[in-house]
This record gives sequence, C-alpha cells and structure tokens, in this order.
Amino acid sequence: MRRTVLVSHAMSPLGVAVTRRLAESGHAVYAGDLDIDGVNAAPAAAARRYAAQKSFLLRPVELDPHSQRSVTCAVATIIKEQRRIDVMVHNGLWPVADPDHRPTPGYTDKVHHANLLGAQRLNRAVVPQMRRQGEGLLVYLGGAGYDGESSVSAATKVAADSLAAVHAAKVARLGIDTTIIPERLIAKGTVNDSALAAAVAALVLAPPGRSLFLAQID
Repeated sequence: MRRTVLVSHAMSPLGVAVTRRLAESGHAVYAGDLDIDGVNAAPAAAARRYAAQKSFLLRPVELDPHSQRSVTCAVATIIKEQRRIDVMVHNGLWPVADPDHRPTPGYTDKVHHANLLGAQRLNRAVVPQMRRQGEGLLVYLGGAGYDGESSVSAATKVAADSLAAVHAAKVARLGIDTTIIPERLIAKGTVNDSALAAAVAALVLAPPGRSLFLAQID
C-alpha cells in the first residue's frame, strides 16, 4: 500500500537515504527541509532529478521546523495534493557542537529549538489529519543523547525522547503509532544510513497497532 510520508531535515545524508528508500518502495514522499531554494538548493535539485529519472513521487518541500507557519504550510500542501498524510519521520534530533563546553543562552536556545520544539511543531500540524484518518505513524530518528556530546544537546534530546514517549501514549488512543530509534544507534555508527533507511521503510509497511522503541536494528 502506498503511504504519504513527510521526512524532516531531508537534505541531510540520512534524510536523502530515507527519502530515496521510501520512494523506491512506491510511497509518496515529501522531502522537507529549510531554504530549498538557497542553502539546500543543490540537494533539492538532486532529489527532483532522481525522482524524474526513476518516475518516483519524491518532492522537496520548504520546511523550517523553527517556524510554525512554515510547518503548517508544508503539511497543508501535502494534504491538498495527497488528501492525507500517513507517516511523519522526525529526522532532526542531532548533536550540536559545543567545543568550548561553555554553553551560552543563545546556544541553549538554538539546541532547544532544534531538538525539542521542531518535532512538537510538526506533530501539531500532522496529528489532526492523522486523527481524522483514524491512523498514522510518527517515527523519531535519534532520541537520547550519547557520550561526548555537549551537556545541553544531550539534555534536550533526553527531554525530546521522554516527550515522544509520553506523546506516544496519548496519540495511540487516536490510532497513531510511534517508533523511536535512539540516538546511540545513529551517532556511534552502530548502523549506517542505508540500514536505517531500510528500517524506516519496513516500519512504514508494518501493520498498524504497535509502538516501538528500537534497541537495535538488524
């Protein structure tokens, strides 16, 4: 069954791997990222060329997780074109370097927005549509922080991980499943981008009615 999928931070290497694997599986994939006509113009153009060459439905869409307006517009575009949204892949919980180990308020605010508020803005936009459908899937790539990461970055990701788990229990009553793939599998190189992309593709096709916290990926 073809699903409509939105992937955030989709111009990153992992985002590219995930969106292409999903498109290859026959899904309607929207590659969301910020500034796709500027900083991310090259990877966005590459995504369009790839989709045209393969006849896949893979479309870059402007998506700034720091802006509720941008998020709302992106989701509204997808719903207008596809009449639904089945899967939200949160690919935005990344370590943010703090080489001096002396976090400033500005740095703390930046990491807080990157690792916590962005996912919440996206969920606010997609969950109402999933609720109307009676089903949906939220996938979080990268939860709890890892050794060596800055304290602020690790702390916000632990908070994001906990928030995702609490949110999962609430949305499960609406028929919406949740899967959390922890940061340690990504940041320490336990699995590569291709394996993670394959895992996400398998989750998209899995029968509804279960929420998971993946401790490993085969």
